[in-house]
Amino acid sequence: PTISKDPSSMVRELVKSSSSVDGGDDNKSSAAAAFFGHLADLACDASSAHPSKLRAVVSVNVGASPEEQAGVVETIEAGVRDA
Repeated sequence: PTISKDPSSMVRELVKSSSSVDGGDDNKSSAAAAFFGHLADLACDASSAHPSKLRAVVSVNVGASPEEQAGVVETIEAGVRDA
């Protein structure tokens, strides 16, 4: 399989493969949440803000199902919660 170098594509694939739509892989789910947790840590370090004050703006494909959209939101929330 082709490996994309686009980080947003990698995260999208992790979220998609960890969602219940594809059977749910807990390892991929935790990896995607850890990615967003790391981003939250970096943002908090740079701005001296608390993770609860962060807001995320996420772009999803137009063709994404409601389940995929919910999976992205849940993954980001899990990452920020664990930051």
